[in-house]
Amino acid sequence: MPIRVALTVVALAAGIASASAVPEIGKPGHIKDDDALACPSVEIVRKVMSLGQSDPSQGMRYAVSKGCILLSEGSQIVVEDLSANGLACVRAKGKSACLWMNQTQVASD
Repeated sequence: MPIRVALTVVALAAGIASASAVPEIGKPGHIKDDDALACPSVEIVRKVMSLGQSDPSQGMRYAVSKGCILLSEGSQIVVEDLSANGLACVRAKGKSACLWMNQTQVASD
């Protein structure tokens, strides 16, 4: 699991682009392409991205310490909010918490 988290931190920090449309608030979707790192706040995601650019293992440790989790590829979600800087707050099926992640990792259903 730590290697998967580290690779996910690197992908988040790189801001991997996608040709998919921006997800819509309130619409169902799923995690695409690979596992996605999701964190409790925009600030935590930004810090993980910043740390991950220079030291992915430090970004991973910070993410884990702040309660970030991996959402598996294909996980069903609902988009709750979008930020102006490319992040989406998603709620995984059956969960109540909204977690922030790179919106390029979200596909609409």
